[in-house]
Amino acid sequence: MPLGLQAKDIIGPAVAILAAALSVLCFWLNYRITKRMASRSLNLEAQKILLEIDRQLIADAWLWALYDDHPVHTDPEFIRKCAGSVYFRAKLEAFAYLKLNMFEVVLAEAPDPARNGKRNVSNVWLDYFRHTLERSSVFREILGRPDTAQLYNPVLLALWEEWRNTGEVTGTHAAVAGL
Repeated sequence: MPLGLQAKDIIGPAVAILAAALSVLCFWLNYRITKRMASRSLNLEAQKILLEIDRQLIADAWLWALYDDHPVHTDPEFIRKCAGSVYFRAKLEAFAYLKLNMFEVVLAEAPDPARNGKRNVSNVWLDYFRHTLERSSVFREILGRPDTAQLYNPVLLALWEEWRNTGEVTGTHAAVAGL
């Protein structure tokens, strides 16, 4: 060997470099699988909450009144039973809080939305949030209350402000949260 190097002088550093490369590969694979598992867990929890919302709507179809443009508002039975009821208003607000809490959980942890015409699960959740804001005066009223800033996370509050200012919910989580 040139310069008096022996095989052991080359094998030692080569094994160390190989071990470091394998360590980086394992780290990268672990990071990817952990990220996928966290995303999957978030999606499963979100689906559970959606099922709970569906159960509430099945148990009391009048809760569709959360949406201002839903036909339930013009139903004579709804007008007779629920339109002026303080109890129903409280129930409708509780249902709105259930949905709002669902959005808080999902939007705070969801990955940034896809851009340039592409879509991912975050785009769907942001569209659903915007859809609810556009169609529900109860939802907007709750978010517009002075104590809202103490009750919800910065991501949800920033998305609400973005919608109030522009009518859109588009920002990435880091930009929206002001990070």
